[in-house]
Amino acid sequence: MLAEQVAAWENDTTPDALREQQRKRVYVSLHQSHLPKMDDLDIVEFDREAATVSLGSAGDDVLRYVDGKSDGTRAWYRYYAAIALTGATLLAAQVTLLPSASSAPITVAVLVAVGACTALYWACDSS
Repeated sequence: MLAEQVAAWENDTTPDALREQQRKRVYVSLHQSHLPKMDDLDIVEFDREAATVSLGSAGDDVLRYVDGKSDGTRAWYRYYAAIALTGATLLAAQVTLLPSASSAPITVAVLVAVGACTALYWACDSS
């Protein structure tokens, strides 16, 4: 059942280990809010009476972002790596050409954050 699987993901457990309240909270939320909204947007086809959910005509447009790759083949960590390398180059130029510039600590913090995101995405994509 969809509600059980979503509840298991939300609670970092298995469907068999769910408490009734955890399952019920997700079931109500899905049936009263999320599934009707996604049905209105044609992301899913939700038949309340038959209790079925299937991918709608706009579903593929959404799925390509859910897996972390916009076209099924694009690895975003490569873009992050390019941003980090460009930033590092600009920082090196700034420190070399304008040694008294005060924005260097902020630039370093941003580069570290982008670099960490790059490493995380790369690691996740490799596994």
